[in-house]
Amino acid sequence: MTDAGYIDLERAAMREASEWLARLRAEDCSAKDRQGFSDWLAKSERNGPAFERATSLFDNVGAIEDRWPRDYGATADEDEAREQPARSRRAFLIGAGVAATAAGGIGWQAALAGGIETGFGERRTLNLKDGSVVQLDSETAIREPWLETRALDLQRGRISLKTSKAESEFRINAGRYLVRGEAMDADLSLQAGDLIVSILQGSALIERDGAKAVRLGTGQRLLPTGLVDEPPMAMLTAWRQGRLIFSDTSLADACGELNRYDRVRLAPAPSIAGLRISGTFRMGDNAGFAAAVTHLLPIDRNVGRDVIQLNARSKG
Repeated sequence: MTDAGYIDLERAAMREASEWLARLRAEDCSAKDRQGFSDWLAKSERNGPAFERATSLFDNVGAIEDRWPRDYGATADEDEAREQPARSRRAFLIGAGVAATAAGGIGWQAALAGGIETGFGERRTLNLKDGSVVQLDSETAIREPWLETRALDLQRGRISLKTSKAESEFRINAGRYLVRGEAMDADLSLQAGDLIVSILQGSALIERDGAKAVRLGTGQRLLPTGLVDEPPMAMLTAWRQGRLIFSDTSLADACGELNRYDRVRLAPAPSIAGLRISGTFRMGDNAGFAAAVTHLLPIDRNVGRDVIQLNARSKG
């Protein structure tokens, strides 16, 4: 094949890749579109690398997208304003595909994943493509691969997952861990690369690099150390209802957990940090916790705009 013929094939692959990228990132992308994309990938060994390059180019210049609604909004009516940015994005992707030559740095399947994140103090509940339900705790990030119907990537934070009934297993990738199960109600927490898995109902197999796989059943929890125990599940999963349950917990640890959900910080003095607290408290209500704890423990509170200082109660 001549150099010119090779370049023509590469350009054609890039154009098609850019068209697929535009279609897959559209709000009305359907299961039929995703199947068509999968078929297109299998047609030629050029298509996968071409899609990587198109994706990399789009991600590197994604800030352009912020300008499209502003560019069109001043002159178009409301319906046109909604349609024009989508057409502009598509035109940009297709044009960029023809011109792009730099190699992408991420895989096509990872690029297709739909990423969801929660911010500080935020919780969200989502219905996945297969009918499973996942709830995200504060400051949590997941990705749902578009080309897999029963899979989830937990990147950080804590989730609850209730899988739909199916004969095939559900897979959760979490750093160096892989969690597999067909039917389960599970809590998973990934912090600093360490995973904690709690099974409320059902069972799951947890695999970890360099370690023996562990099978968990109803009521069991796997800790990062490899220890399996059976803690009170109601205490572990109270966050699903927006509450935290403490049982003989140090005041310092309780305040640290509550501070994940409220920008008004609880600051216990070192002299009282080791006091123990038990009870059920509402997330995002540090002022209410501080008021309650002054009745439960020998402490006083000093309420500021951003910080509630907790100190040992003065004598006299």
